Amino acid sequence: MLGSRSVASGLRHQIEGLKFKSMRSVRVSVELCSYLRSAMYLPADIQEIVQDRLHDCGQHTTWSMTTEVAEHFRDCFTQRLAQAGFDSEYKLTSEGTMLEEFIDRFAE
Repeated sequence: MLGSRSVASGLRHQIEGLKFKSMRSVRVSVELCSYLRSAMYLPADIQEIVQDRLHDCGQHTTWSMTTEVAEHFRDCFTQRLAQAGFDSEYKLTSEGTMLEEFIDRFAE
């Protein structure tokens, strides 16, 4: 019995030591795929994710990703919104409207 307690205790310590990553599911529309395909401002790591998943684009596609990756997407969209999302009168442009939707979509 002592041996099985040691094994169980060891497994418990291994499990407690693991870092579980929180995941998000993001609904990806054809519109979002099309936008991402042409968004040259995205950093290389995000572009790589997009390229790897473009074959999954369709009417009802969902991408799973870590919360960290989803937040990275949101950060990129937010920076772009500040740069190109408003016209000279501070009204949302069509790109700005899309970016706001994408920011919300990648939220928790």
